[in-house]
Amino acid sequence: MEEVLRQCRFERLIPVFQRENISPNLVCKLSSFELQCLGVSNSQEMMKLRTYCIKYSNVQPDRLRRGEAGPPVYEIPKEIIASLIETGFKISEIAKLLSVSESTVYRRMRMYNISKVNFTDINDNELQREINDLLTNFPRCGENMLQQMLKQKDIWVSYV
Repeated sequence: MEEVLRQCRFERLIPVFQRENISPNLVCKLSSFELQCLGVSNSQEMMKLRTYCIKYSNVQPDRLRRGEAGPPVYEIPKEIIASLIETGFKISEIAKLLSVSESTVYRRMRMYNISKVNFTDINDNELQREINDLLTNFPRCGENMLQQMLKQKDIWVSYV
């Protein structure tokens, strides 16, 4: 784990991770709150650390038996999936982090009623005002850039 932290330039975290006996396998299973408690302060640092840990992680989640028939299912807590999605990971990256298939991630998302995209509750007038403000400052920006600027303002819409 020390090597991973050095690669990420998180040397300040080495004593905490050693004291708590945190491994790369465990990092992928920690929620955002748990990582914050360990000193990983923001979502960019969390994403960087989890991405580096993919290379060193080799353990699949525990499998649970549900009844007599059917294969065992992977135990993936709701908080972990929600945290990874909130941090900005793609489904394919989440699957790699957790050592499961993308289908398993999608099944758990359905099971926990988690959506990849949560749209902002904003009325048309407020949205139009935000768009007009952006277009005043950036008159030549395209649709994609406009949508990215709205996301920076924590305004998530399906289209602009």
